[in-house]
Amino acid sequence: APARHERHVVLVVEDEAAVRSFSVEALRELGFEVVEASDAAAALAALGQRPDIDLIFSDIGLPGTDGRTLAGSILAARPHIRVLLTSGYENQIADAAAAGDFVLLPKPFTVEDLSRRIAEVMD
Repeated sequence: APARHERHVVLVVEDEAAVRSFSVEALRELGFEVVEASDAAAALAALGQRPDIDLIFSDIGLPGTDGRTLAGSILAARPHIRVLLTSGYENQIADAAAAGDFVLLPKPFTVEDLSRRIAEVMD
């Protein structure tokens, strides 16, 4: 039920506008407040402005600093933040899975897939 996500704020980091807007809409549908960023620099700026962000949903393949590196640096500063990473590239998912440091959601995904993975991350 969306109600339990009411007070959570999610930062979506995705460079492809269409994918980002799908993710943002899906998360809003699930009851989250959403902040958007198109790359790591914008994500860090958003985090500076929003201390209430408690979940990062980031693409691994970002221009510049990739999603895993971004997540690592965010966690170093704010260890309480939860992270969910996504990618449409099997090799990126495989590498991240091998490292075992983050929960992963392969693309393409449905709203249901996203909801399930987020529940996993938030628990």
